[in-house]
Amino acid sequence: MDNKVVIEATASKPALVSRLAGQPGAAALRALLKRLPQLPARGDDQPPHLVAASRRNVGLLLQHKADPNEPWTQSGQDGPPTALWAGLSAGDTAGTAQWLRALLRGKASLEKDLVETPLLAKYCRDEGCMKLLMDAKAKVFFRRGPGDVAAAAPLAATEPSCLQLVLKALDAAHLKHNESAQLATEMLRSALVPPSRDVTRGSVQSLLDRRADINDITSPSCPECSQLMQFTEASYLTYECDGCARTFKGARWHCAEHQADLCPECSKSDTLLCRIAGEEIRQDVFELLVDWTLKNPQDFEAAFAATQTTPFHKAARDFGHLDYLLRAARSVESVAPRIKELVNKTAADGSNALSSCAGPDTLRLLLHAQADPANKMRDICLHPFEWAERMDEVDALLHFDANVNMLVDVETENACPRTALHRIVDSGNVPLAKLWIERGANPSLVDANGIPIVAYCRHECMVKYLQASNADINQQSLVTGDTLLHRLVDAGDVHMLEAVLSLQGVKALQNTKGWTLMHAAASKGCLSILEFLLSQGFNIHAQDHEKQTPLHVACLDDSESAAKFLIDQGAEMNVKDDFGETPVLEAVKKGNFDLVEFLIGQRADVTVCTYNNKTALHHAAAYKHFKLLEALLNREDMSKLANVQTGDFGETALHLAVETGYHNIVRRLIKDRRGDRPLEKR
Repeated sequence: MDNKVVIEATASKPALVSRLAGQPGAAALRALLKRLPQLPARGDDQPPHLVAASRRNVGLLLQHKADPNEPWTQSGQDGPPTALWAGLSAGDTAGTAQWLRALLRGKASLEKDLVETPLLAKYCRDEGCMKLLMDAKAKVFFRRGPGDVAAAAPLAATEPSCLQLVLKALDAAHLKHNESAQLATEMLRSALVPPSRDVTRGSVQSLLDRRADINDITSPSCPECSQLMQFTEASYLTYECDGCARTFKGARWHCAEHQADLCPECSKSDTLLCRIAGEEIRQDVFELLVDWTLKNPQDFEAAFAATQTTPFHKAARDFGHLDYLLRAARSVESVAPRIKELVNKTAADGSNALSSCAGPDTLRLLLHAQADPANKMRDICLHPFEWAERMDEVDALLHFDANVNMLVDVETENACPRTALHRIVDSGNVPLAKLWIERGANPSLVDANGIPIVAYCRHECMVKYLQASNADINQQSLVTGDTLLHRLVDAGDVHMLEAVLSLQGVKALQNTKGWTLMHAAASKGCLSILEFLLSQGFNIHAQDHEKQTPLHVACLDDSESAAKFLIDQGAEMNVKDDFGETPVLEAVKKGNFDLVEFLIGQRADVTVCTYNNKTALHHAAAYKHFKLLEALLNREDMSKLANVQTGDFGETALHLAVETGYHNIVRRLIKDRRGDRPLEKR
């Protein structure tokens, strides 16, 4: 190809050089550069040729006077400022030292540093690169303070040789005693939070030798990235907490990378020992940190007293950590007497060591340390289904006299405290119910509302199992007197009701109000239940303790369909209860115009009076049923009842209308000219 053509093609397409420079091989780029007098200028949105170049082609570009310090800012966003920062952007560290050496020979500037990403931190995993940078111009790293070198610690801690280079650079800075200890503490915190199994014992030992404080209080971790958050002073702005989702003003913990905020109430600050206990960290590193605090018993005690959460809370998730920590605590004279107190200490979120533990071995360690088994059993009783495959832990608790029959709050609306067996029976899980009963769960217990366990049955197999376990299938609620049969009627489960009634020994008892199953079915208006009960010979005229029949209850509870069904089946319409109320009078109270009209059509006596001499007009006026009152007044047989007075205060319907303040009813009664004058009352 002619040189002129190559030059023109390259000038019109400046990306060609960058594209060839980015290829693994150097032959194509070398052939092109031989025919170019100088490197073509790049486009506005194109990176510098060195940024795009592979490590093998960096030397060729530098020979053709490529600028190693050429900055790059893409349109709309900030990119790597120079080739030094672009070198590891792809995460490939192979041959990095040779590539970096070529850039340094090309006089790449070390002073064009990023404030957010110090140069040394960029290459802290590669010992060769770190040596090259420090030998080239180590003092650059301290121009803005030793924090630039400290930023390399989180990654360098996984490579002991690299960390030694960082520490050597810090030693060369001749820091003051307190500054050196503070910086070592910051580096130890950065290396261990968030915890990593890559951190070695040698790296941690190096930082501890420089007086890093193991009892340093760490800031909370970001809920998005688990990195430590920064504390920000009070502000007049309003923020939304990513922990509790509420809005707040004032001081906050902030993560700049994910723009996350935590309010002071949600921030969980722990000592470093608390933070790493039970986490993914090497056992030898954890033992080193514990042993280090044991050198000074006061430091070990401080690790337990600094925050509300003790190391036992976190260590309970790892058997090795917990075992070593307990043995260490027993060796400290000031901590040993307080082990029982510490393992039972409750954090701000309600957790404790026992509620956080996992596995039967860890559980036994805490129980032998006198942890209260109720702390764990409460969680198990609240979520029994999650423990179906972990009954060995339940057995461990029972060995220490845990109570499987404790009442626990259920996290659902309108639910009262109940035992675990209540929830298991409600689910119909017979195998799990068997496991609990074998471990001492009492099938005769009641919940906080007095409802027995058998009343929670929804499956025939569960009823049969409880009956075989000597549970009383006829057990009644302590408050309402309802049995399992009453609850099945309330649920409208006719198939389950039929199955339970067919079992031997089942009795259809009345509840505390004297309701039979017919009363309960009439109240719910369930026609299929009523039809089934009648087919089984239940009494349609049965009366409760107030002598109310199922028809009374149907009218009182506004179950129009049930009332019509009962009348069709021959229910007595004019029977009175203890107060002299008939079904039609109960329907007038409810203001059910259609039901009253139906009952009258079935020859129910609407002119009947109660034992207190109240009529249907009294009820319609007292309960403000204007339409119904007007319909009754239009009946000829009601004319004689307009001036009827009650037996206690001598009140007429107009008196009651005035007392309730319903003006339309008052005007209607006065207009009818059949009502007594209210002022002549009494």
